[in-house]
Formats: sequence, C-alpha cells, structure tokens
Amino acid sequence: MLKIYWIKKSTLTVLFFILILNSFSQSTTTSKSLAIYGSARLVFEKPISEHSSISLITSYSILKTSDVNYKLYGIGTEYRFYFAGTAPQGFYAGTGIGYSVGNAKIVNSELIHVNAKTNAGGIIGHLVIGNQWIFENGLLLNINLGAHYFNLGFEKGSTEFVGVKPFGGIMPGIGICIGFKLKSSGCGN
Repeated sequence: MLKIYWIKKSTLTVLFFILILNSFSQSTTTSKSLAIYGSARLVFEKPISEHSSISLITSYSILKTSDVNYKLYGIGTEYRFYFAGTAPQGFYAGTGIGYSVGNAKIVNSELIHVNAKTNAGGIIGHLVIGNQWIFENGLLLNINLGAHYFNLGFEKGSTEFVGVKPFGGIMPGIGICIGFKLKSSGCGN
C-alpha cells in the first residue's frame, strides 16, 4: 500500500514540475511558441546489475515549432534504475543524454526567409519514469513519462537564420514503446 502511495505521489510531483518547466521553455522561442516532438528510436538495453541497466540509443526525431521545423538523427545513452522488478523489466527511473544533427527549415510565413534550410543540431536529454513489461514470447512494452531537454543551434554562417532563435528548453513527454527482448539481454545469462 505504501509503495502505491509513493508511486502516485512521485508521479504527481514529476508532472507538476514538468508543467512548470514547460511554461518557462515556451518563452524561449517566440511569443506564440508551440512545439510538437516525435521520435522513433532503436534502443539496445543491457542490464549491468539486478536493478540497473544502460542503453545505447539511435533515433530519428521531428521537432516542429511555430517558426522552425527540425528533422534530426541522433545517438545517445541512457541509465535506468529499476525500483520494482529485475532489470530490464519493472518500474524504473531513467536519465539519458545524446547528440542530434540534421536540418532546420523556417516555416513561419511572417519571417523573411520562409522555406530556407540549414544544418542544425545540439544536445538532447531526458529524465523519465516508467514501467517496462516483457512477456513470455519476448514482446516488450514500455510506457513512460517525463521531461525532455533541448539545446539546439543552427549552422554558423546561415544568413537566412539570423534573428531566428533556435529551440531550447524543457518539454513534457509521454513514451509508448514496443520491442523484443533478445535472449542474451538478461543480466548473468
């Protein structure tokens, strides 16, 4: 009973801070900022102890803001600590960091250089809580929520992007992942 109460209290606390931090991030681009983020990721998770794991992540991401659309390819790493269950399944908290590169395109028709493109990239990090289930047939289901940090920039010398602010800040996120457990992914197997 105490464990369920702690999980509910922790989840509400994290959601509260995500909402507060997101309100700060919206003021970092333009006055009418709205950002939508989606990502497809390939994750290789390896347990390093009974209650923790590390992951190597490759990703393709799309970030759309009021002024600029980004298409990014990235690589990163993540550490997870499993509070319940044995890694890689159960209730966990995870933190990760990575670097993404790609391109940016101006989409705001009020800006002079609409449709201009340039190279873009930067650091992306996250802090999540979630639960991962692994079924007998090896099917994996992961549901998480948390905060994602972005610190993106444009290629130096891009004259069309002078005066356009790159996206930076914290956004809330919800993740739903489906995958498979490989036979060699267990700790000590």
